[in-house]
Amino acid sequence: MPLADKGVLIIDDECLIADYVATVLEEDGIAVAGTAASAAEARVMFNDLQPSALVCDIRLGADDGVELARELRAKRDIPVIFVSGFGDQSVLSRVDGLAPAGFLQKPVLPQRLVQAVRAMLADAA
Repeated sequence: MPLADKGVLIIDDECLIADYVATVLEEDGIAVAGTAASAAEARVMFNDLQPSALVCDIRLGADDGVELARELRAKRDIPVIFVSGFGDQSVLSRVDGLAPAGFLQKPVLPQRLVQAVRAMLADAA
């Protein structure tokens, strides 16, 4: 049985990266609820699909992934792993304020991604 009953919602404005993350997780038996390319799409999918967890990019084009995660977690406490190509101190301090399950810097190795998501889902169970 795949991990995460309702699956992980992947939020990244770069479709190739979102598809890559989804493929890596699914190949390891982790259910993926879907992929969202924008904050607006993520809000709709979050409400419709009720995912078990989030993997969220910090920069979503014109949108802010940290603020989006804060908004979604205010509706329902859900674990989140942030992914970003940026790891400067200002980004890390904003992320730490949400007590995420993890922070992964791009490019993310498949093993690190799977390990982080599995740990997040185990902690949430």
